Amino acid sequence: MLTKIGLGGEMSPMITPNRAKFLAVVAVVAATLLFAVNSGVSRILLWSGITPATLISFRLTITAMLMAGWAVLTSRRMLRPPSGRLMLVVVIHGIVGVAALQTLFLVAVDRITLGLALTVQYMAPILVALWVRHVQRIDLPRQVWLGLGLSLLGLAAVTRIWSGLTADPLGLLASIGAASCFATYFIVGEVAASVTDTLRLLIWSFAAGAVGLNIVAPAWNLLGHLGRQVTLQGRLDSLDVPLWAVVVWFVVLGTMVPYVMVLGSMRLLSATVVSSTHMLEPAAGFAIGWMWFAEAMSPIAVLGCAAVMAGVLLAQRGTQAVSGATANRWDAECRASGL
Repeated sequence: MLTKIGLGGEMSPMITPNRAKFLAVVAVVAATLLFAVNSGVSRILLWSGITPATLISFRLTITAMLMAGWAVLTSRRMLRPPSGRLMLVVVIHGIVGVAALQTLFLVAVDRITLGLALTVQYMAPILVALWVRHVQRIDLPRQVWLGLGLSLLGLAAVTRIWSGLTADPLGLLASIGAASCFATYFIVGEVAASVTDTLRLLIWSFAAGAVGLNIVAPAWNLLGHLGRQVTLQGRLDSLDVPLWAVVVWFVVLGTMVPYVMVLGSMRLLSATVVSSTHMLEPAAGFAIGWMWFAEAMSPIAVLGCAAVMAGVLLAQRGTQAVSGATANRWDAECRASGL
């Protein structure tokens, strides 16, 4: 039977289900590459004098407004504010899992290589596994601990710790902080997503993050920079572009488009497939760092990155079943409370 995927995720006669899933995988891969490229794009803005907090404040503010506008056109019920315990969860998700995550990641990107920043950040599932075991006190499969050990060995190889700490300490600490916030994004996001729609969660999480950052770094501070010309940095340093064009890429092609692609694909793909495909981002980060910014990568670092990603995948698959059960228990409690 031929089907066609509609905007709401439904399928009508045109494309086969297998082809629809293939296209969904392609969309996730494309979104992952856009996220990786956006790490390089962020450097253009950071190295032009814009602070990470101001840049993320602007990004979250505009993205929240665009998503809210989309909800007005498609499903106004998504704009209903969360209440009670769900409000607290959404605020934590927005402040820590969105605003702090993105700000710390930009601090890392500003000071260490793209590949290293992404590799450390993507160790978040390891932290999720540790949370499940030591905070929720749930026994985990042996493969989780194998994954943890493999990831730590890989990280040691990437940072060449035996030669002394070669990476910028503040940049490395920022990437570790980003990994912790990313773990919070997974843990809190899974709980919230079990009782509300994904779009509603994103709108209010981005709004909470935007409000929090605007207090310390108002988004409008970026407006005075929009008329400037900036270089593309790295190997493209000879090329000048308007700063506003880079900001448009950063917000639209680096945020809105990949988020929509991933959310649309999750209607057809399992969370395992989507999260596993996202493991391509650190590898893409190394490649972009080399091609764009001439960031050299030793064979040992390549093997280390591969070991980290393999370990993360092992740990991630081992924790999915138990974390899903936790979310389901919270779901039942919230629904019983009328949330």
